[in-house]
Amino acid sequence: MSNTRSDATDFPHLLYWRFTQYRNIWIFQLDDPPFNSLRLRHWEELKGLLGQLQTALESSDTIAGLVIVGSKKMFSVGTEDSSIDGNSALRAALDHVRKDTYTLLSRCAAQIPVVAALSGYVKGDAWELATRCTYRVMGDNARLVPSSESSYMTAQEGHGAGLVDELVGPDYVLARAQEWVSEQSASNLGDV
Repeated sequence: MSNTRSDATDFPHLLYWRFTQYRNIWIFQLDDPPFNSLRLRHWEELKGLLGQLQTALESSDTIAGLVIVGSKKMFSVGTEDSSIDGNSALRAALDHVRKDTYTLLSRCAAQIPVVAALSGYVKGDAWELATRCTYRVMGDNARLVPSSESSYMTAQEGHGAGLVDELVGPDYVLARAQEWVSEQSASNLGDV
């Protein structure tokens, strides 16, 4: 029997995010190649997933943690401003749902370990999303752009600046994130 379970039937409305579960770890994977750009629908879907997780946390103590991951080669380049330029209503809607998403993510992170598994490029509000997580694991060949005013940083520079908690080989980002959640869960059980 596999320890990985996909629950697409629980979330039939998803276009850009995939939900899987490994043991008791929930995994939200952004799946909109090639750049995993974030648009309003992406944020709405993530907000919905986090709302489902929050509801599950209220009724269950078996969820060990959450991993948020992009594709193997790309976490996300963030929101493309060109997609909302000149549309103040769309900008307002995006800002509102993004704020709600950050709030839900922070609530979840206060209850369980939440890890951002970062690969490829992590830019702008995708980085902001990662900062709301408890821990950040990054592929050692990844690039980081913390804000629109900053230039690219290598994974090593991000780690040296304290922005990234751990560097691993690019093929081990998701596995290490899952392992870290398991370690935290085992540690928390030992504290009881």
